[in-house]
Amino acid sequence: MRYGLYILCAVCFLGCKKKGELPALPQETFDADQAARPELGVFEKVGYWDQTIEGQTSAGTTNRTEALMFVDWGLKGHHLVCETQVQSSGNFNFLRMRLRSGSDESEIKPADHSKYNLVIKNYNELAKERPYQSVWVQDGLIYGFSGAWDNKSKQLDWELTYPPGNSDVQLNVLENYSVNNRKTLLFEVINKGQVVSKGKVLGELRLGEQKEKSVSVSPLPEITRLGRRGVWHESQTIPHDDGPIVIRGQSKMRWSRDGRALINEGVLYTKGRPEYYMWVKTWDAVGRLYRYAYFFEDGPVHHYVGEWDPVSNAIKWQSTYPEGAIIITESLKQPDKRTWNLMVKEGKWVTQGSGESWFYDSDK
Repeated sequence: MRYGLYILCAVCFLGCKKKGELPALPQETFDADQAARPELGVFEKVGYWDQTIEGQTSAGTTNRTEALMFVDWGLKGHHLVCETQVQSSGNFNFLRMRLRSGSDESEIKPADHSKYNLVIKNYNELAKERPYQSVWVQDGLIYGFSGAWDNKSKQLDWELTYPPGNSDVQLNVLENYSVNNRKTLLFEVINKGQVVSKGKVLGELRLGEQKEKSVSVSPLPEITRLGRRGVWHESQTIPHDDGPIVIRGQSKMRWSRDGRALINEGVLYTKGRPEYYMWVKTWDAVGRLYRYAYFFEDGPVHHYVGEWDPVSNAIKWQSTYPEGAIIITESLKQPDKRTWNLMVKEGKWVTQGSGESWFYDSDK
């Protein structure tokens, strides 16, 4: 867990400026046209992908629909961001799993006329096995996968790792990239040893089509209270015997294409080299909870759940693994400013800190 605490607190002890000595922030860009490291070259190419989705239930019912996926690099080429709109008729059954800790519930519910999902992929250089990571965000839920690449077959074998605590339900996913500009994804949902759903996704890259510069989005009200699209500046403060230590940073926020998530790419200016990160926050209308996935540049993903307090206009975030080891109270009283207090517990070791983030410029 020590690496996970690094950016959230201990990073400040690596030589950040004392209060009153803060330099101006540099001009920062998070865009990239290609992967930042060779291991990420196995993923989909940037652009639009036409997809055909076929799913079969345990009752033998087969459904088929079309989807459009937009793929682009995020965080200077360290994370691949895939956003998909599933176009479906009213009788199409869209698989929506609610894999909660201690629950074996697996639901198949009718879809709206369109469904969206967000997938972020990266590489965890600290993982000894299955270093590829994939986080799926849909309907306010977040699922995490670890993957292993087989260069001979050109396949990624994904294994569900988050949420933990439900050994009865398995979701197996296999992605094949053996044909240039095409991919095949096979999935299988197993509940208590029985296959409850399986299917495949066939995708093909649209050649020669340029990516969009911006997308008009109407976010959910529960998401708009988390921030706004554009560039933000921030500072984090950690108490120290010689006086408070302050670390500066900046980030760029945008809405997901369905308006159900806020995507943030950021950097903290630490001694030696900047530390880049990404996070996604979403609202689960069924569970009445906020969910939050924090991505390190080339490291692990941390997951949190949050509860909204309408009286104080704040969200109390708690890490889910280890449960409650990191607690963040985020105050959102003003649309252009966020403040937070942080407490990290690891055995007898406790670190506390605070921070604030303010809107700097629109991202047009």
